[in-house]
Amino acid sequence: MNPAESRLDRLEALAETILLSIQQQQSQINQQQSQIAQQQGQISQQQSQINQQQGQISQQQSQISQQQSQINQQQGQINDLRLSTLDLRASVADMVSMIGTIVNEMNDMQAEIGGMQAEVRGMQLENRRILDILLNQQQGEP
Repeated sequence: MNPAESRLDRLEALAETILLSIQQQQSQINQQQSQIAQQQGQISQQQSQINQQQGQISQQQSQISQQQSQINQQQGQINDLRLSTLDLRASVADMVSMIGTIVNEMNDMQAEIGGMQAEVRGMQLENRRILDILLNQQQGEP
């Protein structure tokens, strides 16, 4: 085997290794995109729950205003209702905080995916350059 063939074999092996690496990274990117889609679905569900809870809060506040005429008779019940409303608001605040955290994590993941995609593109360009060099060398040999 002459040095040119040996070098060509090494370059082919390198190109195959790079291609496998690119395919693995693309698979990882696809998995992360799937995870992002799942998390977005979860966020949508949580947002729906928040909207439902906000609707419940609005209903409770409406009931409180309708019961103003009965405040003297139902003071204890109104106080209990206010406490439960505060608990519900705290739950909503916690959920909003969780959603904010999830959104930040998704943004971070999106940035990582963008970086990985840029790396893949760079590797693809490098592969193309290597293949062009190989093809030019093959065409230059009789």
